[in-house]
Amino acid sequence: MLSPVSVRICAVLMLLAVAIRGISAFAQSPAPREFRVSLPDFKLRPREGIARIQCDIRAATIEQITNLPNGWTFEIANGDADVATIRAQSLIGAAFLRDTSYFKKFMIIKMDYPPNSPEGPPFTIDFRLAITTDPDDTAMREQDFSMHEVLLTPLDGTR
Repeated sequence: MLSPVSVRICAVLMLLAVAIRGISAFAQSPAPREFRVSLPDFKLRPREGIARIQCDIRAATIEQITNLPNGWTFEIANGDADVATIRAQSLIGAAFLRDTSYFKKFMIIKMDYPPNSPEGPPFTIDFRLAITTDPDDTAMREQDFSMHEVLLTPLDGTR
């Protein structure tokens, strides 16, 4: 038979276990680490097309490009030192990207560390697009998108 003190200790431990379980149920879920990447709305001038794409990401890896356009080469590197890159270019002028909606949710990345984590380097993502009207012209204008302009949408678990 248990002593009254033992019964009280057991009751307190049971209440403590229930309280901890209740608190953990209300605890905030972990921050998402996978995101769909989009560029903000932008316009091309008449007859312009995107001939090259450059993207540099720090503290994340590139998981997927959702649609590789025909007539393009893509080099994707999830390299050392927490840096990932995309270098892509059109092989011919007819393959230039002329529809800027291509850049809506066109890539999935996975953060190497939770956002704003002191565990690793700060997350950065920068894009540069080379835009031209003439496939034979080497003079191109560049459109840059900084980290503050790039749109990240948490991935809901479905691809």
